[in-house]
Amino acid sequence: MMTDLFWNAATSTLALSLISLVLAAAFLVAHVPGIVERLWPQAYVYAKAAALVQALAAALLFFLVGFRVADERSVTRQLKNDLAFKEMQIEDSEATAKEAERLKAEADAKADEAKEKLDDFRKKFGDRPEAVCAFTADDLERLRALGRAKRR
Repeated sequence: MMTDLFWNAATSTLALSLISLVLAAAFLVAHVPGIVERLWPQAYVYAKAAALVQALAAALLFFLVGFRVADERSVTRQLKNDLAFKEMQIEDSEATAKEAERLKAEADAKADEAKEKLDDFRKKFGDRPEAVCAFTADDLERLRALGRAKRR
């Protein structure tokens, strides 16, 4: 938690900009003394120290920029992995939904078939009161088949 806060602050645009300004100022003092001496006559005394500060600031800047790039790559890689996982979940959900629709269509077809058989039975025997006793062996077998179809 604290390390994340530190690295976020150290690699922020403001921090990198300040280090860049220090680097630029140290470069001017160390390598362009003519321009700097007009503004600050005693700058030549600090030329060697400015060269050291320039090298340290450049090293720090390169290190922090490299860390920031590596951190952004890591975050990007994690986001890509998360996105791929979510896409896989969506594909699985879509496949499951298609399978559910197929199973529902099969169940509806079986229900329609059973309803047709029941309607045929009612047409054949439903209006006749004497039909209760008029069952043949074939009729009983059809009734048993209807009962077996409902259990499945």
